[in-house]
Amino acid sequence: MTTQESFHGRVRRIRELRDPIALVREALADSRVFKFVVASLDECEPNEHAARLVVEAHDRGEAPSWLAAALLGHVRHRVGYAKVMEILRRGDALLSESYAAGSAALIAGAAAERDLMEVVDTVEDGYARRAAAHALGTIGTVTAIAFLAGAPARGRLRCASVAHALATAPVETRTMLEAMRSPDLETRRWPPMLIAQRLRSAAREDAARPAVPDDPELRNALASVLEEGVGAEGVVWRADAQVIRDWLANAGPYG
Repeated sequence: MTTQESFHGRVRRIRELRDPIALVREALADSRVFKFVVASLDECEPNEHAARLVVEAHDRGEAPSWLAAALLGHVRHRVGYAKVMEILRRGDALLSESYAAGSAALIAGAAAERDLMEVVDTVEDGYARRAAAHALGTIGTVTAIAFLAGAPARGRLRCASVAHALATAPVETRTMLEAMRSPDLETRRWPPMLIAQRLRSAAREDAARPAVPDDPELRNALASVLEEGVGAEGVVWRADAQVIRDWLANAGPYG
């Protein structure tokens, strides 16, 4: 049997496994099977023993931070929460921040909000702040959305990070209108950016992102920010301006 055939056979076995402990051991032994392991973990119930195996492996230096964070999120047991938050705050790079923030949301849901907000407001590593913001957008509660909407004015996130974080969140029209009326330039910038993203998704018939409401007040606000200026010195990025103008010229609902 060739090495390649042996690997393929192992992947087939992992895809059939529904034992979280055995699955975690497979990934810790060989990170090449990571994506197959997490797909199978998603079919299992949260498991404390599996989570402890990952935490202990990371503590011993036997599992890189990105792998430990990702596995703990798919194991989904609360015992792994402190470790993913430790990894997020420390910022070991290699996507560990993104995995850790997403795993915090997978493990604790809305209960992770306060910790993720604390990361955005206090951690100096930009990757960690952006990862925490994205996880908050995924959680998508009213409090998480309000927090992200105000982050640029506090100097904690740039407009692009907020728009990316809120990509699939249920942002109310009034929240976008309030942001576009802000005296803070970065705050005014994220709603047009988010709207342009959603208009492009609507054109691709991407149901994962909410539609842009055909609201007269929203149309007027977008027209106003376009008049303020386009490009690096304006409110609307040049790449987004034409998408928004096309929508404004459309007499009916987009899509």
